[in-house]
Amino acid sequence: MGSSTVVAVFVIAAIGLATAYQCSNNVLTDADRDFILNLHNSARSNVAKGSELNGPSSNTATVPGAKNMYKMVYDCKAEAIIQAYTNKCVYQHSGVNMENLWQGSSWWGVRAALNSAGTGWWGELRKNGVTNDVINSYTFNSAIGHWSMMAWHDATRIGCGVTNCTDSSGNKVTIGSCVYFWGGNMGGRPIWPIGTACASDADCNYYLASTCEVSTGLCKANCVNYLSDTDCNNYLSQGYCADSSKYAPWVQARCPVACNKCPNNPLKPSDLLQCSDSNTYCPNWKTSGYCDPSSAYYSWMISTCPLTCDVCTTLQPSVQPTQPQCIDSDDYCPNWEASGYCDPSSEYYDWMQSNCALSCGAC
Repeated sequence: MGSSTVVAVFVIAAIGLATAYQCSNNVLTDADRDFILNLHNSARSNVAKGSELNGPSSNTATVPGAKNMYKMVYDCKAEAIIQAYTNKCVYQHSGVNMENLWQGSSWWGVRAALNSAGTGWWGELRKNGVTNDVINSYTFNSAIGHWSMMAWHDATRIGCGVTNCTDSSGNKVTIGSCVYFWGGNMGGRPIWPIGTACASDADCNYYLASTCEVSTGLCKANCVNYLSDTDCNNYLSQGYCADSSKYAPWVQARCPVACNKCPNNPLKPSDLLQCSDSNTYCPNWKTSGYCDPSSAYYSWMISTCPLTCDVCTTLQPSVQPTQPQCIDSDDYCPNWEASGYCDPSSEYYDWMQSNCALSCGAC
């Protein structure tokens, strides 16, 4: 979402200690990264606790609290993506990534730009407020487009970039942007599930291996091996973690620690790994012989129909060969395709090929 230079002031709690991120980009310092990360997490904590002002302070109203509001982590890969984009000095959305945009007149220092961008984006909530209907089912309008990205409850990673530019008229400007994974501002979905901030780990059940940071009321999506360490290390030793491996998307998603892919896109309980079929047609496909190791569909079947194919105790990494039925696994696939996520240059390309094969024409 775009933004003009607007400065809103609110108190930023110090959430988290200084971190050595080891990002290759030298535009931002680690202190800058901590600053913008803490700004986001402080705002998210206020939302979770139901203490964030809803509209101008004169009315004293606050937003409803949030359950399963996740604490963000800073991601160097995300920073590299968005820094490369701000370096183009084009003040418009990429059409590929999920980002907020900010532009300031003249050349700004990095910290000042990040502060103006973040407080300006969040200032929309302080200025305009939001209704419960919009929280429950996001609908874009100019009053909420930036802060809602910052508050999107299941986004877990952020990266930001700042570039001093000269526009086509020769004027000095600064472009700043933050990108969010995975996404935000998806029409019809909740900005956050209205409820109560977490008080125990049991309250954090949106992603696997989540814990509650009680002091902030935020859930943490911990980067863990979702399979056993023995299995993950075995896959690593066989080269399945390598980006060039045909098994890489499956293994990297389930063994992010072993594959050195933290921070990761965390998995939901429905993504794993209980021995169950994920498609009601599994028995039909077994009857057609697709569970047989000689079948062209075998590797897809053992991932999709492990119960029917009786491979739960020996499940191996799967690939995505030609599928018996070309389908999308999410109703929003056509929207994401229209946003460019099927393009090979998109950060979401691998995920889209696996989950939106029909919309991406990958069948």
